[in-house]
Amino acid sequence: MSGYSDQPLPNQSPQEPAAQDVVVANKFILIDTGGKQRISLFIDEGNAMLAFYDKDETPRFLIAVQPDGSASMSAIYRTDDDKYDDCFRLVISNGEPEMIMRDAIFKNTSVVSPRGFFASEEAQ
Repeated sequence: MSGYSDQPLPNQSPQEPAAQDVVVANKFILIDTGGKQRISLFIDEGNAMLAFYDKDETPRFLIAVQPDGSASMSAIYRTDDDKYDDCFRLVISNGEPEMIMRDAIFKNTSVVSPRGFFASEEAQ
């Protein structure tokens, strides 16, 4: 849909204002019935981001597209020192995918890419 229209939409009474086809904003936030942020859509340092939050408003899953067209998806968690890290990441850069899985407890890492499968174990 392009442009703006003052005509009522189907099933809309003539007294109601017509909905606009385009909404422009820097950030969109969806909240749950309790008023807590659950989803946000925003631009951060040039990256288009879609973030999903848990019931405590902690970010848990991110989808991002960088200005160069690279894309990533991350499942994240809060560390003991109150920082964020990801335990799953899918990155697509220049048409080459890479999947990174990291165990939050044992810190083992596995990487799957077209070049092969790589695994590491961190010493306990």
